[in-house]
Amino acid sequence: MRTVMGIIVVLWAVSGLWADDAAFDRMFQSKLKEARTQTPTLSTDALFQKMQRNDAFVLLDVREREEVVQAGAPVWGRYLHVSRGRLEMALVGLGVGIEDEVVVMCRNSIRSFLAAVTLKEYGFKKIWVLDKGMDGWVGRNYPTHHPFGHQ
Repeated sequence: MRTVMGIIVVLWAVSGLWADDAAFDRMFQSKLKEARTQTPTLSTDALFQKMQRNDAFVLLDVREREEVVQAGAPVWGRYLHVSRGRLEMALVGLGVGIEDEVVVMCRNSIRSFLAAVTLKEYGFKKIWVLDKGMDGWVGRNYPTHHPFGHQ
């Protein structure tokens, strides 16, 4: 009987986890939608033009290191990499001021919007998200480099 009760409790707990998936997805989609309304985007062409003009901005890449190793990164003197999961911890000592213009990028812009919200919460004022992220950059055949080497 104890085993049966244990199995019932485990099944009940697991079924509760599955039931929350839809709620978590709705919450995530809501947060992403809100983040998209708070931050302007910059097209890949517009970013490339900013680079050609040598505008002053920081390009903050929030992809995972493995993604950067695989796909490379845009060529830019003020390129910084901090994975999204470490952003808050890395702000100290990053060398970026709240008045600096920051273009945030990831693979396809989802993490960039979430990172942009975080930066705003920390007082950053001039934030853009690279529309379509690195996928868009590579799709336009703009120059890349491999800051961590290439596999």
